[in-house]
Amino acid sequence: MIKVNPWCIVVAHWRTFGDENGEHKFFDVLMFYLLPIMTCAIYWYRGWRPLPTSIWNGGLTVAAIFIPLIFTVVATLLASTRDFEEGSVERKLLRQLVDNSAYVIFVLVLFVGLIFICDWYYSEGSPRRIGCAVFLGFVGHIALTTLMVLRRVHIFCSVIMTERKK
Repeated sequence: MIKVNPWCIVVAHWRTFGDENGEHKFFDVLMFYLLPIMTCAIYWYRGWRPLPTSIWNGGLTVAAIFIPLIFTVVATLLASTRDFEEGSVERKLLRQLVDNSAYVIFVLVLFVGLIFICDWYYSEGSPRRIGCAVFLGFVGHIALTTLMVLRRVHIFCSVIMTERKK
């Protein structure tokens, strides 16, 4: 077991974008990756003013709350794996939820690192445009990926409730 290899988390998350045939939908890639990147580029290109420190602090606070919360959700989901047969729809959804949740935690850790680096490097006044642009891109990507996880939790719970009614 490799102790430090975040690439496997990114690859597992990427696989969840595929349909049953493993093909990736362009709209998903556009929405979850290109939209935040375009937000960064537009912010940087337009030269909008730097974000106030309170926004950076708010991002750090949100990350500090979400990381343990998502760990708890993942632990709870993993505790329910014994209830599902290997190869079942529930188990497949659970695997995708774990992969997506691990990815959100990974991106949140990168986000916290970005905040600390920008705060340390640009300690004289507000961070420059590029730091703000990347910050906004991270916020957008994290929000969209968290919404995807929420949607999958909803589907997972709906499947379980439907099965238990039978």
